[in-house]
Amino acid sequence: MQDKDNPKESVFENRLVRTIERLGGFAPKTVWPGETGAPDRQVFMPDGWNCLVEMKRPKNGKKSKRQIYIHGRLTQLKQNVVTIWTNDQLDDFIDNCKLHQLEKEVI
Repeated sequence: MQDKDNPKESVFENRLVRTIERLGGFAPKTVWPGETGAPDRQVFMPDGWNCLVEMKRPKNGKKSKRQIYIHGRLTQLKQNVVTIWTNDQLDDFIDNCKLHQLEKEVI
């Protein structure tokens, strides 16, 4: 049985992807062939804003040394990188993404 206070990363990721798509964005899985430590998702919003997102379980989730290095390197390169550990943090991230949603023209 799944602990509602400690959902699987896939539950977080699915919620993130669905919500970003509803906001008009795109959140593909990050794949870097031959490289480890890449964040789980890239988030692209309609206004051009983007962010790399690492999803972790609230309990017992941890970043590998390689993830810590890669995320630090990306941050040095002025990239937006966030790690989401909880539903509250995911809600806050989604609220931030809403600021980058372009209003749709009503016809």
